[in-house]
Amino acid sequence: MIVDRDSDGDDDFNLEAMMELVTGLAPNLNEVIVLNLFPGGSLKSRRPRGSWQSLPGFTRGKRGSLKSLSLRGHTRLGTPKILHDWARHIDFTCLRHLTLGGCLDMMGFGLSGETMEWIVETQSFPHVKSLCVHVTRDDLNVEKPHYREQAISFFGTFDSLEQLSIDGPIDYRIMDDILAHHGQTLRKLSLHPFEEIPVGINVRNLRDLPFHFTKDCVLQLRDQCPILEELTILVKRNKSSASEAEIYRCFGEMTNLRALSLLLECSNWRVNRDPTYAPDFDEGNQEPVETERYPWLKRGELKETFINCAVDEALACAIWKTISQNKTGRPLERLKLWPTGAGEYGTAARLPPTFAVIVQNLAQSWLFERVPRDDTEDFTVTELRQRRRLALDEKEAKYLGHPQDPEFWKVFRSMWPPKDGSKDFRDDWSSSPL
Repeated sequence: MIVDRDSDGDDDFNLEAMMELVTGLAPNLNEVIVLNLFPGGSLKSRRPRGSWQSLPGFTRGKRGSLKSLSLRGHTRLGTPKILHDWARHIDFTCLRHLTLGGCLDMMGFGLSGETMEWIVETQSFPHVKSLCVHVTRDDLNVEKPHYREQAISFFGTFDSLEQLSIDGPIDYRIMDDILAHHGQTLRKLSLHPFEEIPVGINVRNLRDLPFHFTKDCVLQLRDQCPILEELTILVKRNKSSASEAEIYRCFGEMTNLRALSLLLECSNWRVNRDPTYAPDFDEGNQEPVETERYPWLKRGELKETFINCAVDEALACAIWKTISQNKTGRPLERLKLWPTGAGEYGTAARLPPTFAVIVQNLAQSWLFERVPRDDTEDFTVTELRQRRRLALDEKEAKYLGHPQDPEFWKVFRSMWPPKDGSKDFRDDWSSSPL
């Protein structure tokens, strides 16, 4: 764990010590994982940071030969400086695995286009087969029009990756080039596209919408990644429609796929980002949920959000069976379903705690695992995060009796009225059949 200054205000030189340690002072060291943090208490001190005294035996100019390097947390990868410092201490050409950015839901602390361009121009990674990157446009204050080209060049720097994980802004062009360059050798792939929601003035075109995977995208993965075994991908929820079900069927056509994680995306950025967006709601559902606080959120849009994030065991089993029954080649061994994005409408405005309490009960995550026997189709199903959900319910018990934000409860109850004998809303809802 790396910080500039700890919570007591003392200077922290763990990063400098680690960089010197890998140059050969620890000859058997092959893997380094660095987690950069900013403890709140460290911000109290305004004095200049002291100077680092090198470790005994450190030889300036000598470089180590790490096999694996992971830089996570507040990585400062917006500029090349931190990687330039590492390049003075280790030989990047020896690396087999590289992680840059990510961890702790830090969307803005990723690899920028500027840093990607520096890597392409100055570094080489001939032996890296496993790459995990958290990327960022880094354009919330200054326009960065060349991000796409920089990203394409960066991913093209690596040869025949076997494992690849990307979090952050990607688009169809970036994905096309990645699959053309690495698809034939990929065995493990994770693609989690998202865009940062700007706060205040943003120079980027506010009509930009996050990338999502269509049926054609999934078929492209099938065709260009023939030996893919593990896949994590975002699927846009569409009220359990026929088109959504068809995407699940396509995963069954990946013959070598054995483990699949689906991020079930429930956001709707078009509400605040797409001027052509005109949903065909009836008159009552065209009305705002609350005119004063959320004039941009129609009742129909809130209903769609509730439908999309309502993932109970029945719907989860339907998704598992849709994929498994259409599976060719080796059977699917593992499926993880993880709803995400509910309440994101392309704006920094937050919905009230009542909404969060409802969603944390609707958006349930599930894990399916096939029983490892050749003569059975049996599987186990487990709700993930159940203890966390129940703990949050206990903490937010005041919202369970519906005293807060009545308009949100009216929308919920218009969809799922109380059942006979139910204790509260948690007994009343159900998913839309696939």
